[in-house]
Amino acid sequence: MAVSRFKQAYRQQWRYAGNGREYLVLGALLTRLRPPYTVRLTGLGAGDPRLLPGSDGHQPDLTVYRQDQSIAGTEVTGTWLTWEKARREGLWVLPDKIKAAKQWGDTYILVHILDPEFPRGEWLHWIPGFALDYAHTWPITKRCAASGLEEHFIAVDPQAWHNSLTGLIRHIKLLAGDL
Repeated sequence: MAVSRFKQAYRQQWRYAGNGREYLVLGALLTRLRPPYTVRLTGLGAGDPRLLPGSDGHQPDLTVYRQDQSIAGTEVTGTWLTWEKARREGLWVLPDKIKAAKQWGDTYILVHILDPEFPRGEWLHWIPGFALDYAHTWPITKRCAASGLEEHFIAVDPQAWHNSLTGLIRHIKLLAGDL
């Protein structure tokens, strides 16, 4: 029952940090993407702190649509690291998010929020799925999380990430064929 223990340990974090990050990115996208674009919470548990059963496939937290056609799956994650510390250590990504990026291909976008940097610092970082193609070959680091559980992460070089909301919107419009 390791999965159940994991979900139980993170229940409060998902409620207070995870949901907030998802809604932050949802709001940012909704204010910048006008019709024919729509953005919806779509992931397993996105916007919902309840412990939900697993599924056979990974659904990113947000999906961007253009005239009801899926354009991009956006996974939202984050940390309490400052940008200064993240520049030294890399942005930590769970291996399952790397796996999901491979499954979704070019339409996957991983957004990483640095909570202490919001709203004035470099709080938004994003990377297109194709930039993570070889991440599964990078070393996995184990560390003890605030929950007390040992987690496995891959440190992605900060130089690989983009940090502009305008750039994220532009990337989504490129995926839609609008630029």
